[in-house]
Amino acid sequence: MKSSKNFFAATMTTSALLASTSADAASLAVDFQATIASEQHPDYSGEARFYHVSVNPINSGIGSYAATIVGTNNPAAPFVRNFDNDVIGYKWIGGTNNSISGVSLQGGESSRISYATQDTVFDGFGQNQLKFWSTTNPGADLATGGGGQIPFNVVADENPSGGYRSFGGAVGTIDLTGLFAGSLYIFYGSFNATPSVSAILKDTDGNAPDIVISNAHLNNDSANRTEYYVAELDFITDGIYDTLEFEHLANGVDYTGNGRGLGTLLTGSDTPPPELSLQVDTVTGQMTLLGDDNGPVSINYYQITSAGNSLNKTGWNSLADQDYDGNGPANGSGNGWEEAGGSGAHALAEGYLLSDSAVPASAEISLGLGYNASIDAQDLVFRYRTDLGKYIDGIVTYVTSFDPADLDQDGDVDDADFGIAFAAFTGPGGSSSSPADLDNDGDVDDADFGIAFAAFTGPGGGVNVPEPASFVMLSLGALAMVRRRR
Repeated sequence: MKSSKNFFAATMTTSALLASTSADAASLAVDFQATIASEQHPDYSGEARFYHVSVNPINSGIGSYAATIVGTNNPAAPFVRNFDNDVIGYKWIGGTNNSISGVSLQGGESSRISYATQDTVFDGFGQNQLKFWSTTNPGADLATGGGGQIPFNVVADENPSGGYRSFGGAVGTIDLTGLFAGSLYIFYGSFNATPSVSAILKDTDGNAPDIVISNAHLNNDSANRTEYYVAELDFITDGIYDTLEFEHLANGVDYTGNGRGLGTLLTGSDTPPPELSLQVDTVTGQMTLLGDDNGPVSINYYQITSAGNSLNKTGWNSLADQDYDGNGPANGSGNGWEEAGGSGAHALAEGYLLSDSAVPASAEISLGLGYNASIDAQDLVFRYRTDLGKYIDGIVTYVTSFDPADLDQDGDVDDADFGIAFAAFTGPGGSSSSPADLDNDGDVDDADFGIAFAAFTGPGGGVNVPEPASFVMLSLGALAMVRRRR
């Protein structure tokens, strides 16, 4: 085993607490939430505090460079978060059109997004906190903010104000018809108040229960200045759910003149995203990482856990062992796959700190005999992290391998299997596509019977037993047939 320093141990401990999606089931989860801009940022003066949003497909995502750490006067670290699906539609309220009926910025399938508030006209106070990019590639400006800061005179290809106040509660309704999965990005803010964002995934036909998030605002802060936030909600409709609603409040009640910024951006796909799965052989202990037929998946971490301690670290053939990244043996620098400290019977994990690796479509990557078949708890949980930072719970399937000579696949090699082989007998040089052709030479002859005899267990399986009389008779009959054909 290649062993690493313990810099992945924390990931093994905390990743289970992160929001995740699961294949073959509808879901709604908060995948990301952060402060993205602040009115009274210590490095700036005036009202405007920018964050960037790009819908340009070459470089789409969110850039934040003018936020402060809530409750302090210290700048927060800049960040970029790229969208992992195509942008479908977007809609912001603000600028010169501070009303529900006259939004300042919209595009794509913006008709999928509708807003309602207790107020339809706002007081026209815009803080110009949004810099928006659509036809122009922001390039390094999205990644670095022009050296890590965004000056007030920065010019994007579109520059809406995107700010307003004096409204009482805001509700957004998003039409998800035709989408299998995606993400909803909600941009919101508050002044001298603690915001909250609740969300409900609905089946408007009423055939499936609502999936509810009581609060997607995870900061739990009480801002004493204007703060702007983003919450990313990941959804899987599973072809059943068709509507996502959210409500934006302050202090658990309607705003009273302190609302800031409201924007919504929808990404998604009408096909299931490619996902990895883990196949486990309950007889041999072989574990195989399986790629998705729909496309490659890039990952930088995975873990397999077993509450029943049904893993085998000694037999595990990790990606680090295989030098899957091609950068040579693990050296603790993070420049390739390295096994997590603490791996053992309860958990196997490894990560690629500085980059990621692609699992090709339809790939079958052996992870060795990492499953303890003698315990066979069948309780494995497989989780991996994509190159975009999403944690996904992959499907685990269990298979039972059979000896090729177990022609009826009942777990043993006995007279019944020899009966199947005898019925398929061709003799040397014959032609057969039967599974009884155990040496794969195109016929079923004495050589195949020899392989079957070596694998003989008798009824019920277990260790090889002495040659039974029935098998002797079958073998003699086969030999006699060969002689007659000669």
